[in-house]
Amino acid sequence: MNDTLNIDCFYTIFHFLSKPQLLTSAAAHTLQTWIDRNHFLCSLQQIDFLEQDGEVAQFIHFDETNLLHLAQRCCNLREFRGNINDSFGDDVLLQLIDMLPQLEVLHLVSPSNTRVTDKAMEHLSSNLSQIRLISIKTIKLQSETIELLLKRHGKTLSYFYFGPLNDASPPSLEALECCLNLEKLDLSGFQGLESFIENSPQLKELLIDSGLPRPRNLFLRLQHSLEEVIIVDHSTQVLLWLADMVEAKVALKRLHIFVRGHITGEFRLAVERLMPKLEHLCLAASYLEG
Repeated sequence: MNDTLNIDCFYTIFHFLSKPQLLTSAAAHTLQTWIDRNHFLCSLQQIDFLEQDGEVAQFIHFDETNLLHLAQRCCNLREFRGNINDSFGDDVLLQLIDMLPQLEVLHLVSPSNTRVTDKAMEHLSSNLSQIRLISIKTIKLQSETIELLLKRHGKTLSYFYFGPLNDASPPSLEALECCLNLEKLDLSGFQGLESFIENSPQLKELLIDSGLPRPRNLFLRLQHSLEEVIIVDHSTQVLLWLADMVEAKVALKRLHIFVRGHITGEFRLAVERLMPKLEHLCLAASYLEG
């Protein structure tokens, strides 16, 4: 049995769902029964309920009971990626951490803000020393908690998604210098962009809110490592980011652009200049010109 259980396994099991965005009570019972009957779960190392591009698999949401029931049976799990419902909070996360002592990857997606607080993330930090991916995009952390996570796990972290930080101040230089292996970084809610990049020349993926200030020579510092860029926001700002990438001769493999407005011919030309090694292109806008 493959030690990776991915989304494809569940299309057959849950094909009868009438509401694809919701796990019905009948389907939830089926999932729990299926978990109980499959003893191989005790040796399972990875569960992935997210699409390959990071989007949520909309047909199955975990409620507290199903998530904890699954974790209880999969005590050797190293990676868990899944979408959760609005009731997810500290109590659930604390139990999840205690049930999965070998967890290295935690990627949770919620339709709205979770009730997870700094206290739960501090517990995660204290109990999962080997963690290398943290992504709970709907939580808001204090600056002190972010500092703690980076300092404790900087040597193992390769992915860190900040989420909506609001007024949280950027991490200190001391914390940034701990991040020796960071490859993927979500900057959509992060203001300390330039100092972070200066200390993370090995970054392969950036998610950028184009409303953020554009540091000088950002892409020159990343031209040899950067493979994927995701840009979100207004078309005029996106053009400036694209121009910077073209000037730095960044040979991207994957480019995702989500524009609130029109994509013009000028915009398309800038994208084409990044095309030589491009393998994946995703454009989403109100209107595509040309």
